[in-house]
Amino acid sequence: EVLTHDGTDFDWAAAGGGGKIVQYTNNTSLSAVAITSTSDVATNCSGAITPTSSSNKIIVTASFGLHSYDNSGNCCRGRMKIYRDIGGAGFGNSIQAGSINFGHCKTETDTQERGQYGWVNICFVDSPATTSEVTYTLYGSVSSSLNITFGPYAQLQTMLLMETDES
Repeated sequence: EVLTHDGTDFDWAAAGGGGKIVQYTNNTSLSAVAITSTSDVATNCSGAITPTSSSNKIIVTASFGLHSYDNSGNCCRGRMKIYRDIGGAGFGNSIQAGSINFGHCKTETDTQERGQYGWVNICFVDSPATTSEVTYTLYGSVSSSLNITFGPYAQLQTMLLMETDES
């Protein structure tokens, strides 16, 4: 039920359809993953959910600590993407349009080491159109740094998945 107001009185009424949380899953990790590859590599930030209806949507939220490092002096940047696997068919392309970049670059040239720490939150809505188990995993790669570490120093990595009723 929801609280309504007609301009004069408050009253309770049946909630409208759509958007209600049907179920959620939460997966955490304290294990760091250091990446030095320019190709996407899986991290420990992952979670799975089995939708109860193929018309329902999944709210995907990834939250994690991140450290990018480079010793060349110019750039210190990594990329992040979330991939999806439906029913064990394998992780295909990222379900995001593009990637999320983290870090910084300088225009002048020097030889100082560069590092950047931060906390990243990614949240979006997915429509997997299935009732098979869906696994979401955060992938990372370096774009112009020596390495990028997900969950450095035992920082918590969390993948929260919420199924919403779209009826």
